[in-house]
Amino acid sequence: DGEFMAPDIPRWAATYATCDKKGVPQQRHVGRTMGKDKPAAQLQRGLWQFVDEMGADLMVLSRAQGTWRVYTAWWEVYVEWGWIMQVDVEALTVEVAELEKVLFRSLVLMWYGADYASSTLDIYVTAVVARVNDLRQVNLRDSVEIRRLVEGIKRKQGCATRKKLPVEGAHVAALMGMGAPNRNGHAWTGTWVSMQWLQLVAMVVLGWSAFLRCSEVLELQLCDLLWVKQRLEVCVRKAKADQLGFTATTELEYALDGDSACLVSFLDGYIDTVLGGAARGKGCTKGTHQGYECPVCPWLFPAILKDGLHMRQTSDTNFRRRLKAAFVRLAEAGHISESDVQSMSAISLRKGGNSTAAAAGTRDVLREKHGRWGQTARKRAAGTAEVEYNMQLKDERGAVMRALQDAVDGKSPKTSLGERRDSGASVGFERPRKRQKRR
Repeated sequence: DGEFMAPDIPRWAATYATCDKKGVPQQRHVGRTMGKDKPAAQLQRGLWQFVDEMGADLMVLSRAQGTWRVYTAWWEVYVEWGWIMQVDVEALTVEVAELEKVLFRSLVLMWYGADYASSTLDIYVTAVVARVNDLRQVNLRDSVEIRRLVEGIKRKQGCATRKKLPVEGAHVAALMGMGAPNRNGHAWTGTWVSMQWLQLVAMVVLGWSAFLRCSEVLELQLCDLLWVKQRLEVCVRKAKADQLGFTATTELEYALDGDSACLVSFLDGYIDTVLGGAARGKGCTKGTHQGYECPVCPWLFPAILKDGLHMRQTSDTNFRRRLKAAFVRLAEAGHISESDVQSMSAISLRKGGNSTAAAAGTRDVLREKHGRWGQTARKRAAGTAEVEYNMQLKDERGAVMRALQDAVDGKSPKTSLGERRDSGASVGFERPRKRQKRR
């Protein structure tokens, strides 16, 4: 009978007792990879113990690993402030008013002495509030003083940020036409430099033409690509604005005859050269579980290091390092200024593809669908199924890719006034102005 007398369920506050050095709670049975795989039953210590441990693992999944790490780092800053003010903020016997006092005064001092941005201070407050709420079930944001202080810092300091410049069609075309760089021991290493460069340009081409974020590029597997007549369908399993795993598909059409450099054909060439073709692995699960990581198919962009090709996923660090080196090559060739190199990053691919299509007059609804925009796309998907939505836009299918292909081929976009538009990242372009007549 004792086997069926369930003990108390695991408490959320106890999760912090299992954290590693970086502040991420350790899981016993359930992994983080999205999928329907379930752990084998381990009943040595009893049924309810196993059930509770799985439940604790699932609770940990409610936050991303990066969120756990960031929150822990800022909590340690808060603990240091408490030590300076002679308050043990980790003790459960400390009054809530003392915790509020430490947060209030530390915010003022971090704004005054360290000159933190208001957005950074907002993350600090969020991390502290989350930890206190988890451990004490008290929300420090309910404090009028904390809310007003955060709002006052925002109004005093402002929330302006320096936006990244977009990658334009001329930049993509220039990269596609460049040869492999020389080894520099940093971005380009070993005897596989030519393959490293080919992979980087392919990542640029796909990220720019499909409006992909850095994480979305790196998470792609070979079976996420589906070739159909005259187009390539890219399945994005999980995105920054889609943490629950609603999959979305972006269609990339092949260029029309006569176009000088087909974007999709360049990607095909990379797949044939580096991956040896587009054949899926035996036992591919993409047909039954589209939104999950396939256990047999390779990554679309595997790691290419100095000693050769490794079938593990390319790291975020390597991608960003090589992308920055590619921007440096663009500056050396005169396509962008040297100052623009620091203002361009991985998000410039997504931003550049969208702004290029917009400059060509592509409708907002088409660009939103192509780029899988979070809330906008979700609201629209709630009103109509994706298949039905695609049918409604079938007459305009390919408009985004035609605009991008024209930009790569050097065809200037035209607005309704006949004026050419650019993003401001190109060198040597003088924006024409027309004097309007007074009525």
